Amino acid sequence: MKKIILLITCNLLAACSLWNEDISKYSSNSGSNRDPYDPSVEVPYKNIAHESNKKVTNMVSTTYDQLNRFIAHRMGGYSAFPINDYQEIAKLAVWLTSEERTAKEIEDKFYENAVLLHNAMYVVNKKLAGCVNFTASSSGADAGACFVKWREENADKFDKAAQDIRDNADLISLQEASFSTNNDTVLRFLLNDASPNGADGEITKIEVNGTRYTRIDDSNSFQNGDAILTYNSLGKELGLSYSDFGSYYILNKKTDKILTNNTPFAGGYEAREVTNISQDMKFTGRAVGVVTNNKNSSERIDISGTATLNFDQKSGVSTLGANFSNWYDIVVQNDSAGTIKFNNYKNNANNYDMQVSGSPVEGTITANGADLNVKYYGQVPTTGIPTEASGLVQYNDPNSIKLDMAFGAN
Repeated sequence: MKKIILLITCNLLAACSLWNEDISKYSSNSGSNRDPYDPSVEVPYKNIAHESNKKVTNMVSTTYDQLNRFIAHRMGGYSAFPINDYQEIAKLAVWLTSEERTAKEIEDKFYENAVLLHNAMYVVNKKLAGCVNFTASSSGADAGACFVKWREENADKFDKAAQDIRDNADLISLQEASFSTNNDTVLRFLLNDASPNGADGEITKIEVNGTRYTRIDDSNSFQNGDAILTYNSLGKELGLSYSDFGSYYILNKKTDKILTNNTPFAGGYEAREVTNISQDMKFTGRAVGVVTNNKNSSERIDISGTATLNFDQKSGVSTLGANFSNWYDIVVQNDSAGTIKFNNYKNNANNYDMQVSGSPVEGTITANGADLNVKYYGQVPTTGIPTEASGLVQYNDPNSIKLDMAFGAN
């Protein structure tokens, strides 16, 4: 009864913010700072930096400007119970659509801030705004039941709205992504402004263990003095959204000396990592790497090929298979032994002896001690269902043959 009395007192005021929240960021002035963008313009919330960034990586990112434009567009000049804090509206809209929210969960949000919930529901679908009625008889239970009923009866509309909201209102910046190599080098992107509020999201630098390289024009190359770093993404070719993998190359442009030679990397958004996978998974993708003779560092071959990745939910073990045209085909697991299998050896162009030790059994050499580091990613990690994966493999054979490899799959 106390909740209902307070609700009646507060909700009859157009912009009253419930439960002692700061009301300075809300406005009851219809249209006040609510629609600074022309909603008639096609996709007024498009991320203008995305086309430039795609020349480096395909990973998705959003910006504050994109979010503000998207919410303004979705609100479409709505002015009955306006809230000017688009970021708060966006957060709640993402929350409403990120999982199968229960009527009780939505009821609780109603009593936290009914006006904010009203706006967020309007962003999901205009008809949903009617679930939060500012009348004496309104209740959080009514709002929750109304939302769930509409979602069930309009599944296609809800799914489309949910995807649009995640694509445009769920803030994620490329500055939050990181990539690693087998020698613990860390790569990060820097955007045109270190402040997320001011950035339009375009990649301007890449940082390698603290050393910054400035992007050259609109390319995938970066420069620090005479050193030119080229970032070669294979995740871009696969269309990975929350992770990336490939290799990078650093050359001294004056001396033509190779400073870093096609070093494999992999990584992504920690916030999109799926750590509790709910079912068996199968992916296909690519692998890229380097095989080196540790006895003679000049003997090395670059390898690239197709890959498959399977996850067994019961055991928690991932199994990666990769086929190469100029070395072994391999199968590696992240089990306790680090099992790796080699078969179908092919000569390389330079005829370096890159054969691993061991006696083949039915054409396969089996060894232990491989390090398979794989991470799974998805747009909604809480579902437990990843949509892509990337990672690294390293193996040092007693015969002095070393494998460094990156892979990605979806």
